Amino acid sequence: NKPAQHVSVHVDEDEEMMVRRTEVLSRPRGRPVGSASVPLGPESGLRERLPLEVELEHETFRVVAVERELHAYPVVCPHLGGPLGQAPGAAGVVACPWHGYRFDLRSGESADGRGLCFRLRARVRVNPETGMAFLESG
Repeated sequence: NKPAQHVSVHVDEDEEMMVRRTEVLSRPRGRPVGSASVPLGPESGLRERLPLEVELEHETFRVVAVERELHAYPVVCPHLGGPLGQAPGAAGVVACPWHGYRFDLRSGESADGRGLCFRLRARVRVNPETGMAFLESG
């Protein structure tokens, strides 16, 4: 008779990630309601502060410049809540560090063919008369 072997399972996700994932997944899902707007200041000074994280309707968005255009995207991956705010965007695309989902920063659509897109959308609008920039839901 052979002694029973014990198999240990190693989980490579740390406690902080699991706590964040639980918090994100417990939030209500869907698009923000209404037409909220957050002032970002003069466009000329805004570009010097990028990337910038801004809260809009209880969600955090990251404002970035892609080929001289200002765009905003949620800092939480719609797949399982990965930290998109910590992922560097390159060539107009951001990739989730947890599972590799890639998103086009201009449109919020899938950039990897897997079909996942941002549920929450925001846009940066610049008032042409005043030069003031705003982050708006929608």
